[in-house]
Amino acid sequence: MSFDFLERFEKSAISRRDLLRYGGMGVGAFATGGIARALAPRKIDVHIQLIASNSSAQILSGSATSTYRYTARLLSGPRQTLKPIPGSFLGPTIHLWKGQRVRIDFYNQLAEDTVVHFHGLEVPHNADGHPLHTVAPGGSWKHEFEVVNNAGTYWYHAHTDMRTGFQVNKGLAGLIIVHELIEEKLGLPSGNFDVPIVIQDRRFNASNQFIHSTGSQLGHLGNYICINGMFGQTLNIGTRPYRLRLLNGCNSRNLKVAWNNGMPMTVIGTDGGLLNQPIEKPYLMMSSGQRRDIWVDFSQYPVGTQIKLVSQAFDRGGAGSGTPAQGTPMDLLNVNVSQSISSSASLPSSLASFPIWQEANAVNFGNERTFALEYMSMWTINGNTFELSNYTNDEIITMNQLEVWEVRNDLIGALEQPHPMHFHGPQFQICNRENTDPGTWYDTISEGFVDEGWHDTVFAFPRERVKLLTKWTKHSGLFLYHCHNLEHEDMGMMRNLMVVP
Repeated sequence: MSFDFLERFEKSAISRRDLLRYGGMGVGAFATGGIARALAPRKIDVHIQLIASNSSAQILSGSATSTYRYTARLLSGPRQTLKPIPGSFLGPTIHLWKGQRVRIDFYNQLAEDTVVHFHGLEVPHNADGHPLHTVAPGGSWKHEFEVVNNAGTYWYHAHTDMRTGFQVNKGLAGLIIVHELIEEKLGLPSGNFDVPIVIQDRRFNASNQFIHSTGSQLGHLGNYICINGMFGQTLNIGTRPYRLRLLNGCNSRNLKVAWNNGMPMTVIGTDGGLLNQPIEKPYLMMSSGQRRDIWVDFSQYPVGTQIKLVSQAFDRGGAGSGTPAQGTPMDLLNVNVSQSISSSASLPSSLASFPIWQEANAVNFGNERTFALEYMSMWTINGNTFELSNYTNDEIITMNQLEVWEVRNDLIGALEQPHPMHFHGPQFQICNRENTDPGTWYDTISEGFVDEGWHDTVFAFPRERVKLLTKWTKHSGLFLYHCHNLEHEDMGMMRNLMVVP
């Protein structure tokens, strides 16, 4: 199936009033003493009703596929806040502005428990989608938070204990895009030229129904690539620059994203928003949950040019349940240069402006907090599996202290698996990546890591040790960290951090 899905993501022009109200809040509020005071009293700027329910979608020819789906209704706030994707099994894209006070009333109309997590957003613990706050069938939960994140690409998805993989595979996911005035002033591609691309793999039975298999904790792999909740997509574009927001929304498939014609990947943003400067990579290693915003100038290609976004072959991708295997080359998206469009847009040499933290300034410099990824009949972290509310002394975090953490993936042989570690709470910086056993296999992935910028998910391949710098400044309470291979998470590779003042 081929159609111009740019129309499905057309962003209505945000009014000047909204731009000044929300964009200005992200700048002027700091000048007058901070967002908190600028918003006092705690008025709700955006009020959304979000519902998880049974649905169906026409994904393949023939029978419709039964799905779970998020639907939403805007109770108050800018009319551009919600953008449904017609024909998709994904939930609507939620557009928010830094500085907004948001309330999301979540209702569970499924026949099983569920809970929704706002992946990458820094929110209070009771709004984060912890399984402690799981909603029973017919129940509801109020999520209320202030948008403190930088402008960037985030997402929301089910986070139900031992059912996350199944429920996300069934359809419970959607995008969140955060805006702020400082980004709008950069003149990056917007409207029809700012295109989200959610990549997910799926398997179907003979009746076109989703198959989900945990594969004895190895991870679920599919043989159909869905883009933005639809199969067989072609992106029709014009001869001008575009911003593509890439999300690896697969349950466990790792991707080596590239252009089939060898065009470099120009990265302008990561999990937590824009980089300080653009960088070029030959390809992008992307684990489940990671986002990469790229700048692509299609003006160099004549109308009629066909290009493919692909996942290239790589080694030691790990096992999984399903085909193709991890590391197998796959086509992701067909791109068709279909019209001539003139544009004066140019890639800024500077994007964001944030300080680069130094490991030597961490309070535990030389004694990093370690997270050892292991297998003891189950996937574990530091020898422990998930407990709903428990945590160890080593999992207590003190606020307002810069810490260095090290994620260690030392398993070898049959147990080798890449592990994308996702930490709820604030975005972090990656300060060092070391592989203790590099070789020809490592050459197939090593140029694709984007460790610059802000992150909430870090990709650790076998024998890799990756150091992070993190600082909790806004919210105390109980927060999750876990492998974002959703089947690993469901089978215990998840723990709690207790953040104390």
